[in-house]
Amino acid sequence: MNFVDTLRDFQVLGSKDQVKCALGARVFLDLQCDRRVTNLEKCYNSDLNLVYLQGQRDDAFVAFIPVLSSQPLNLLDIENIQKCLTKCTCISLAICDTSSNILYYQISSGIIKK
Repeated sequence: MNFVDTLRDFQVLGSKDQVKCALGARVFLDLQCDRRVTNLEKCYNSDLNLVYLQGQRDDAFVAFIPVLSSQPLNLLDIENIQKCLTKCTCISLAICDTSSNILYYQISSGIIKK
C-alpha cells in the first residue's frame, strides 16, 4: 500500500484535518514494517478529533497516536486519550518530525519507577 492510498483511508474515516491524516498514514506505513505489531487498524475518534492506530503486540492491544514534533502537547488531551482508549494496554505517541524520523514514546498514567 502506498502513501496516497493510505492517506485516503484516513480521510474516509471522517477526519477533516489533513495534517492528522498525513501523520496517521506516515505512522501506519512505518508500523507495517514492524513485525511485532499485528492486526494494525486505522482509527478515528470524532469526539476527540483523534486519528490513531490500533493493533496487537504480544497479545496486548496497543495504540499509536501520531503527533507533529512542532506542535505542543497538551497533558489534558493525553489524559482524555487515555480515558477513551481503555481497551489498549499500551499507548504510544508517534512523534513525527520534518526529516521523516518517527520517535515512539510510551505514555502511562502517573509516575513510573524503573
